[in-house]
Amino acid sequence: MLKINQTDSGKLQFEVFSSNGGLLMKSIEFDSKSDFDTIVQKLDSIKNSSLSIERKTMLGGQFVFHLKDTNSRMVGQSGTYSSEAGMENGINNLLQNLIKAT
Repeated sequence: MLKINQTDSGKLQFEVFSSNGGLLMKSIEFDSKSDFDTIVQKLDSIKNSSLSIERKTMLGGQFVFHLKDTNSRMVGQSGTYSSEAGMENGINNLLQNLIKAT
């Protein structure tokens, strides 16, 4: 499920939730509505490219992933995962939920 929010400062942001309601990823805050609309429209192409997912290992051994647009600009970040397998499961859930949302 894709949820669109407006922040207290008036910026736009989207969140992607799993089917059981868990937050999979939160986008950056977008200053302009046109930039936000462009990224939301491109979510369909992002989900078809594994190159758009950047996997990271944090200092404490936790894992996160970043969602990047076709220009390699980060547009969202996951929460932290305690294992690499958990992160991969989160990525699969994200891609499945983007298919349902777009």
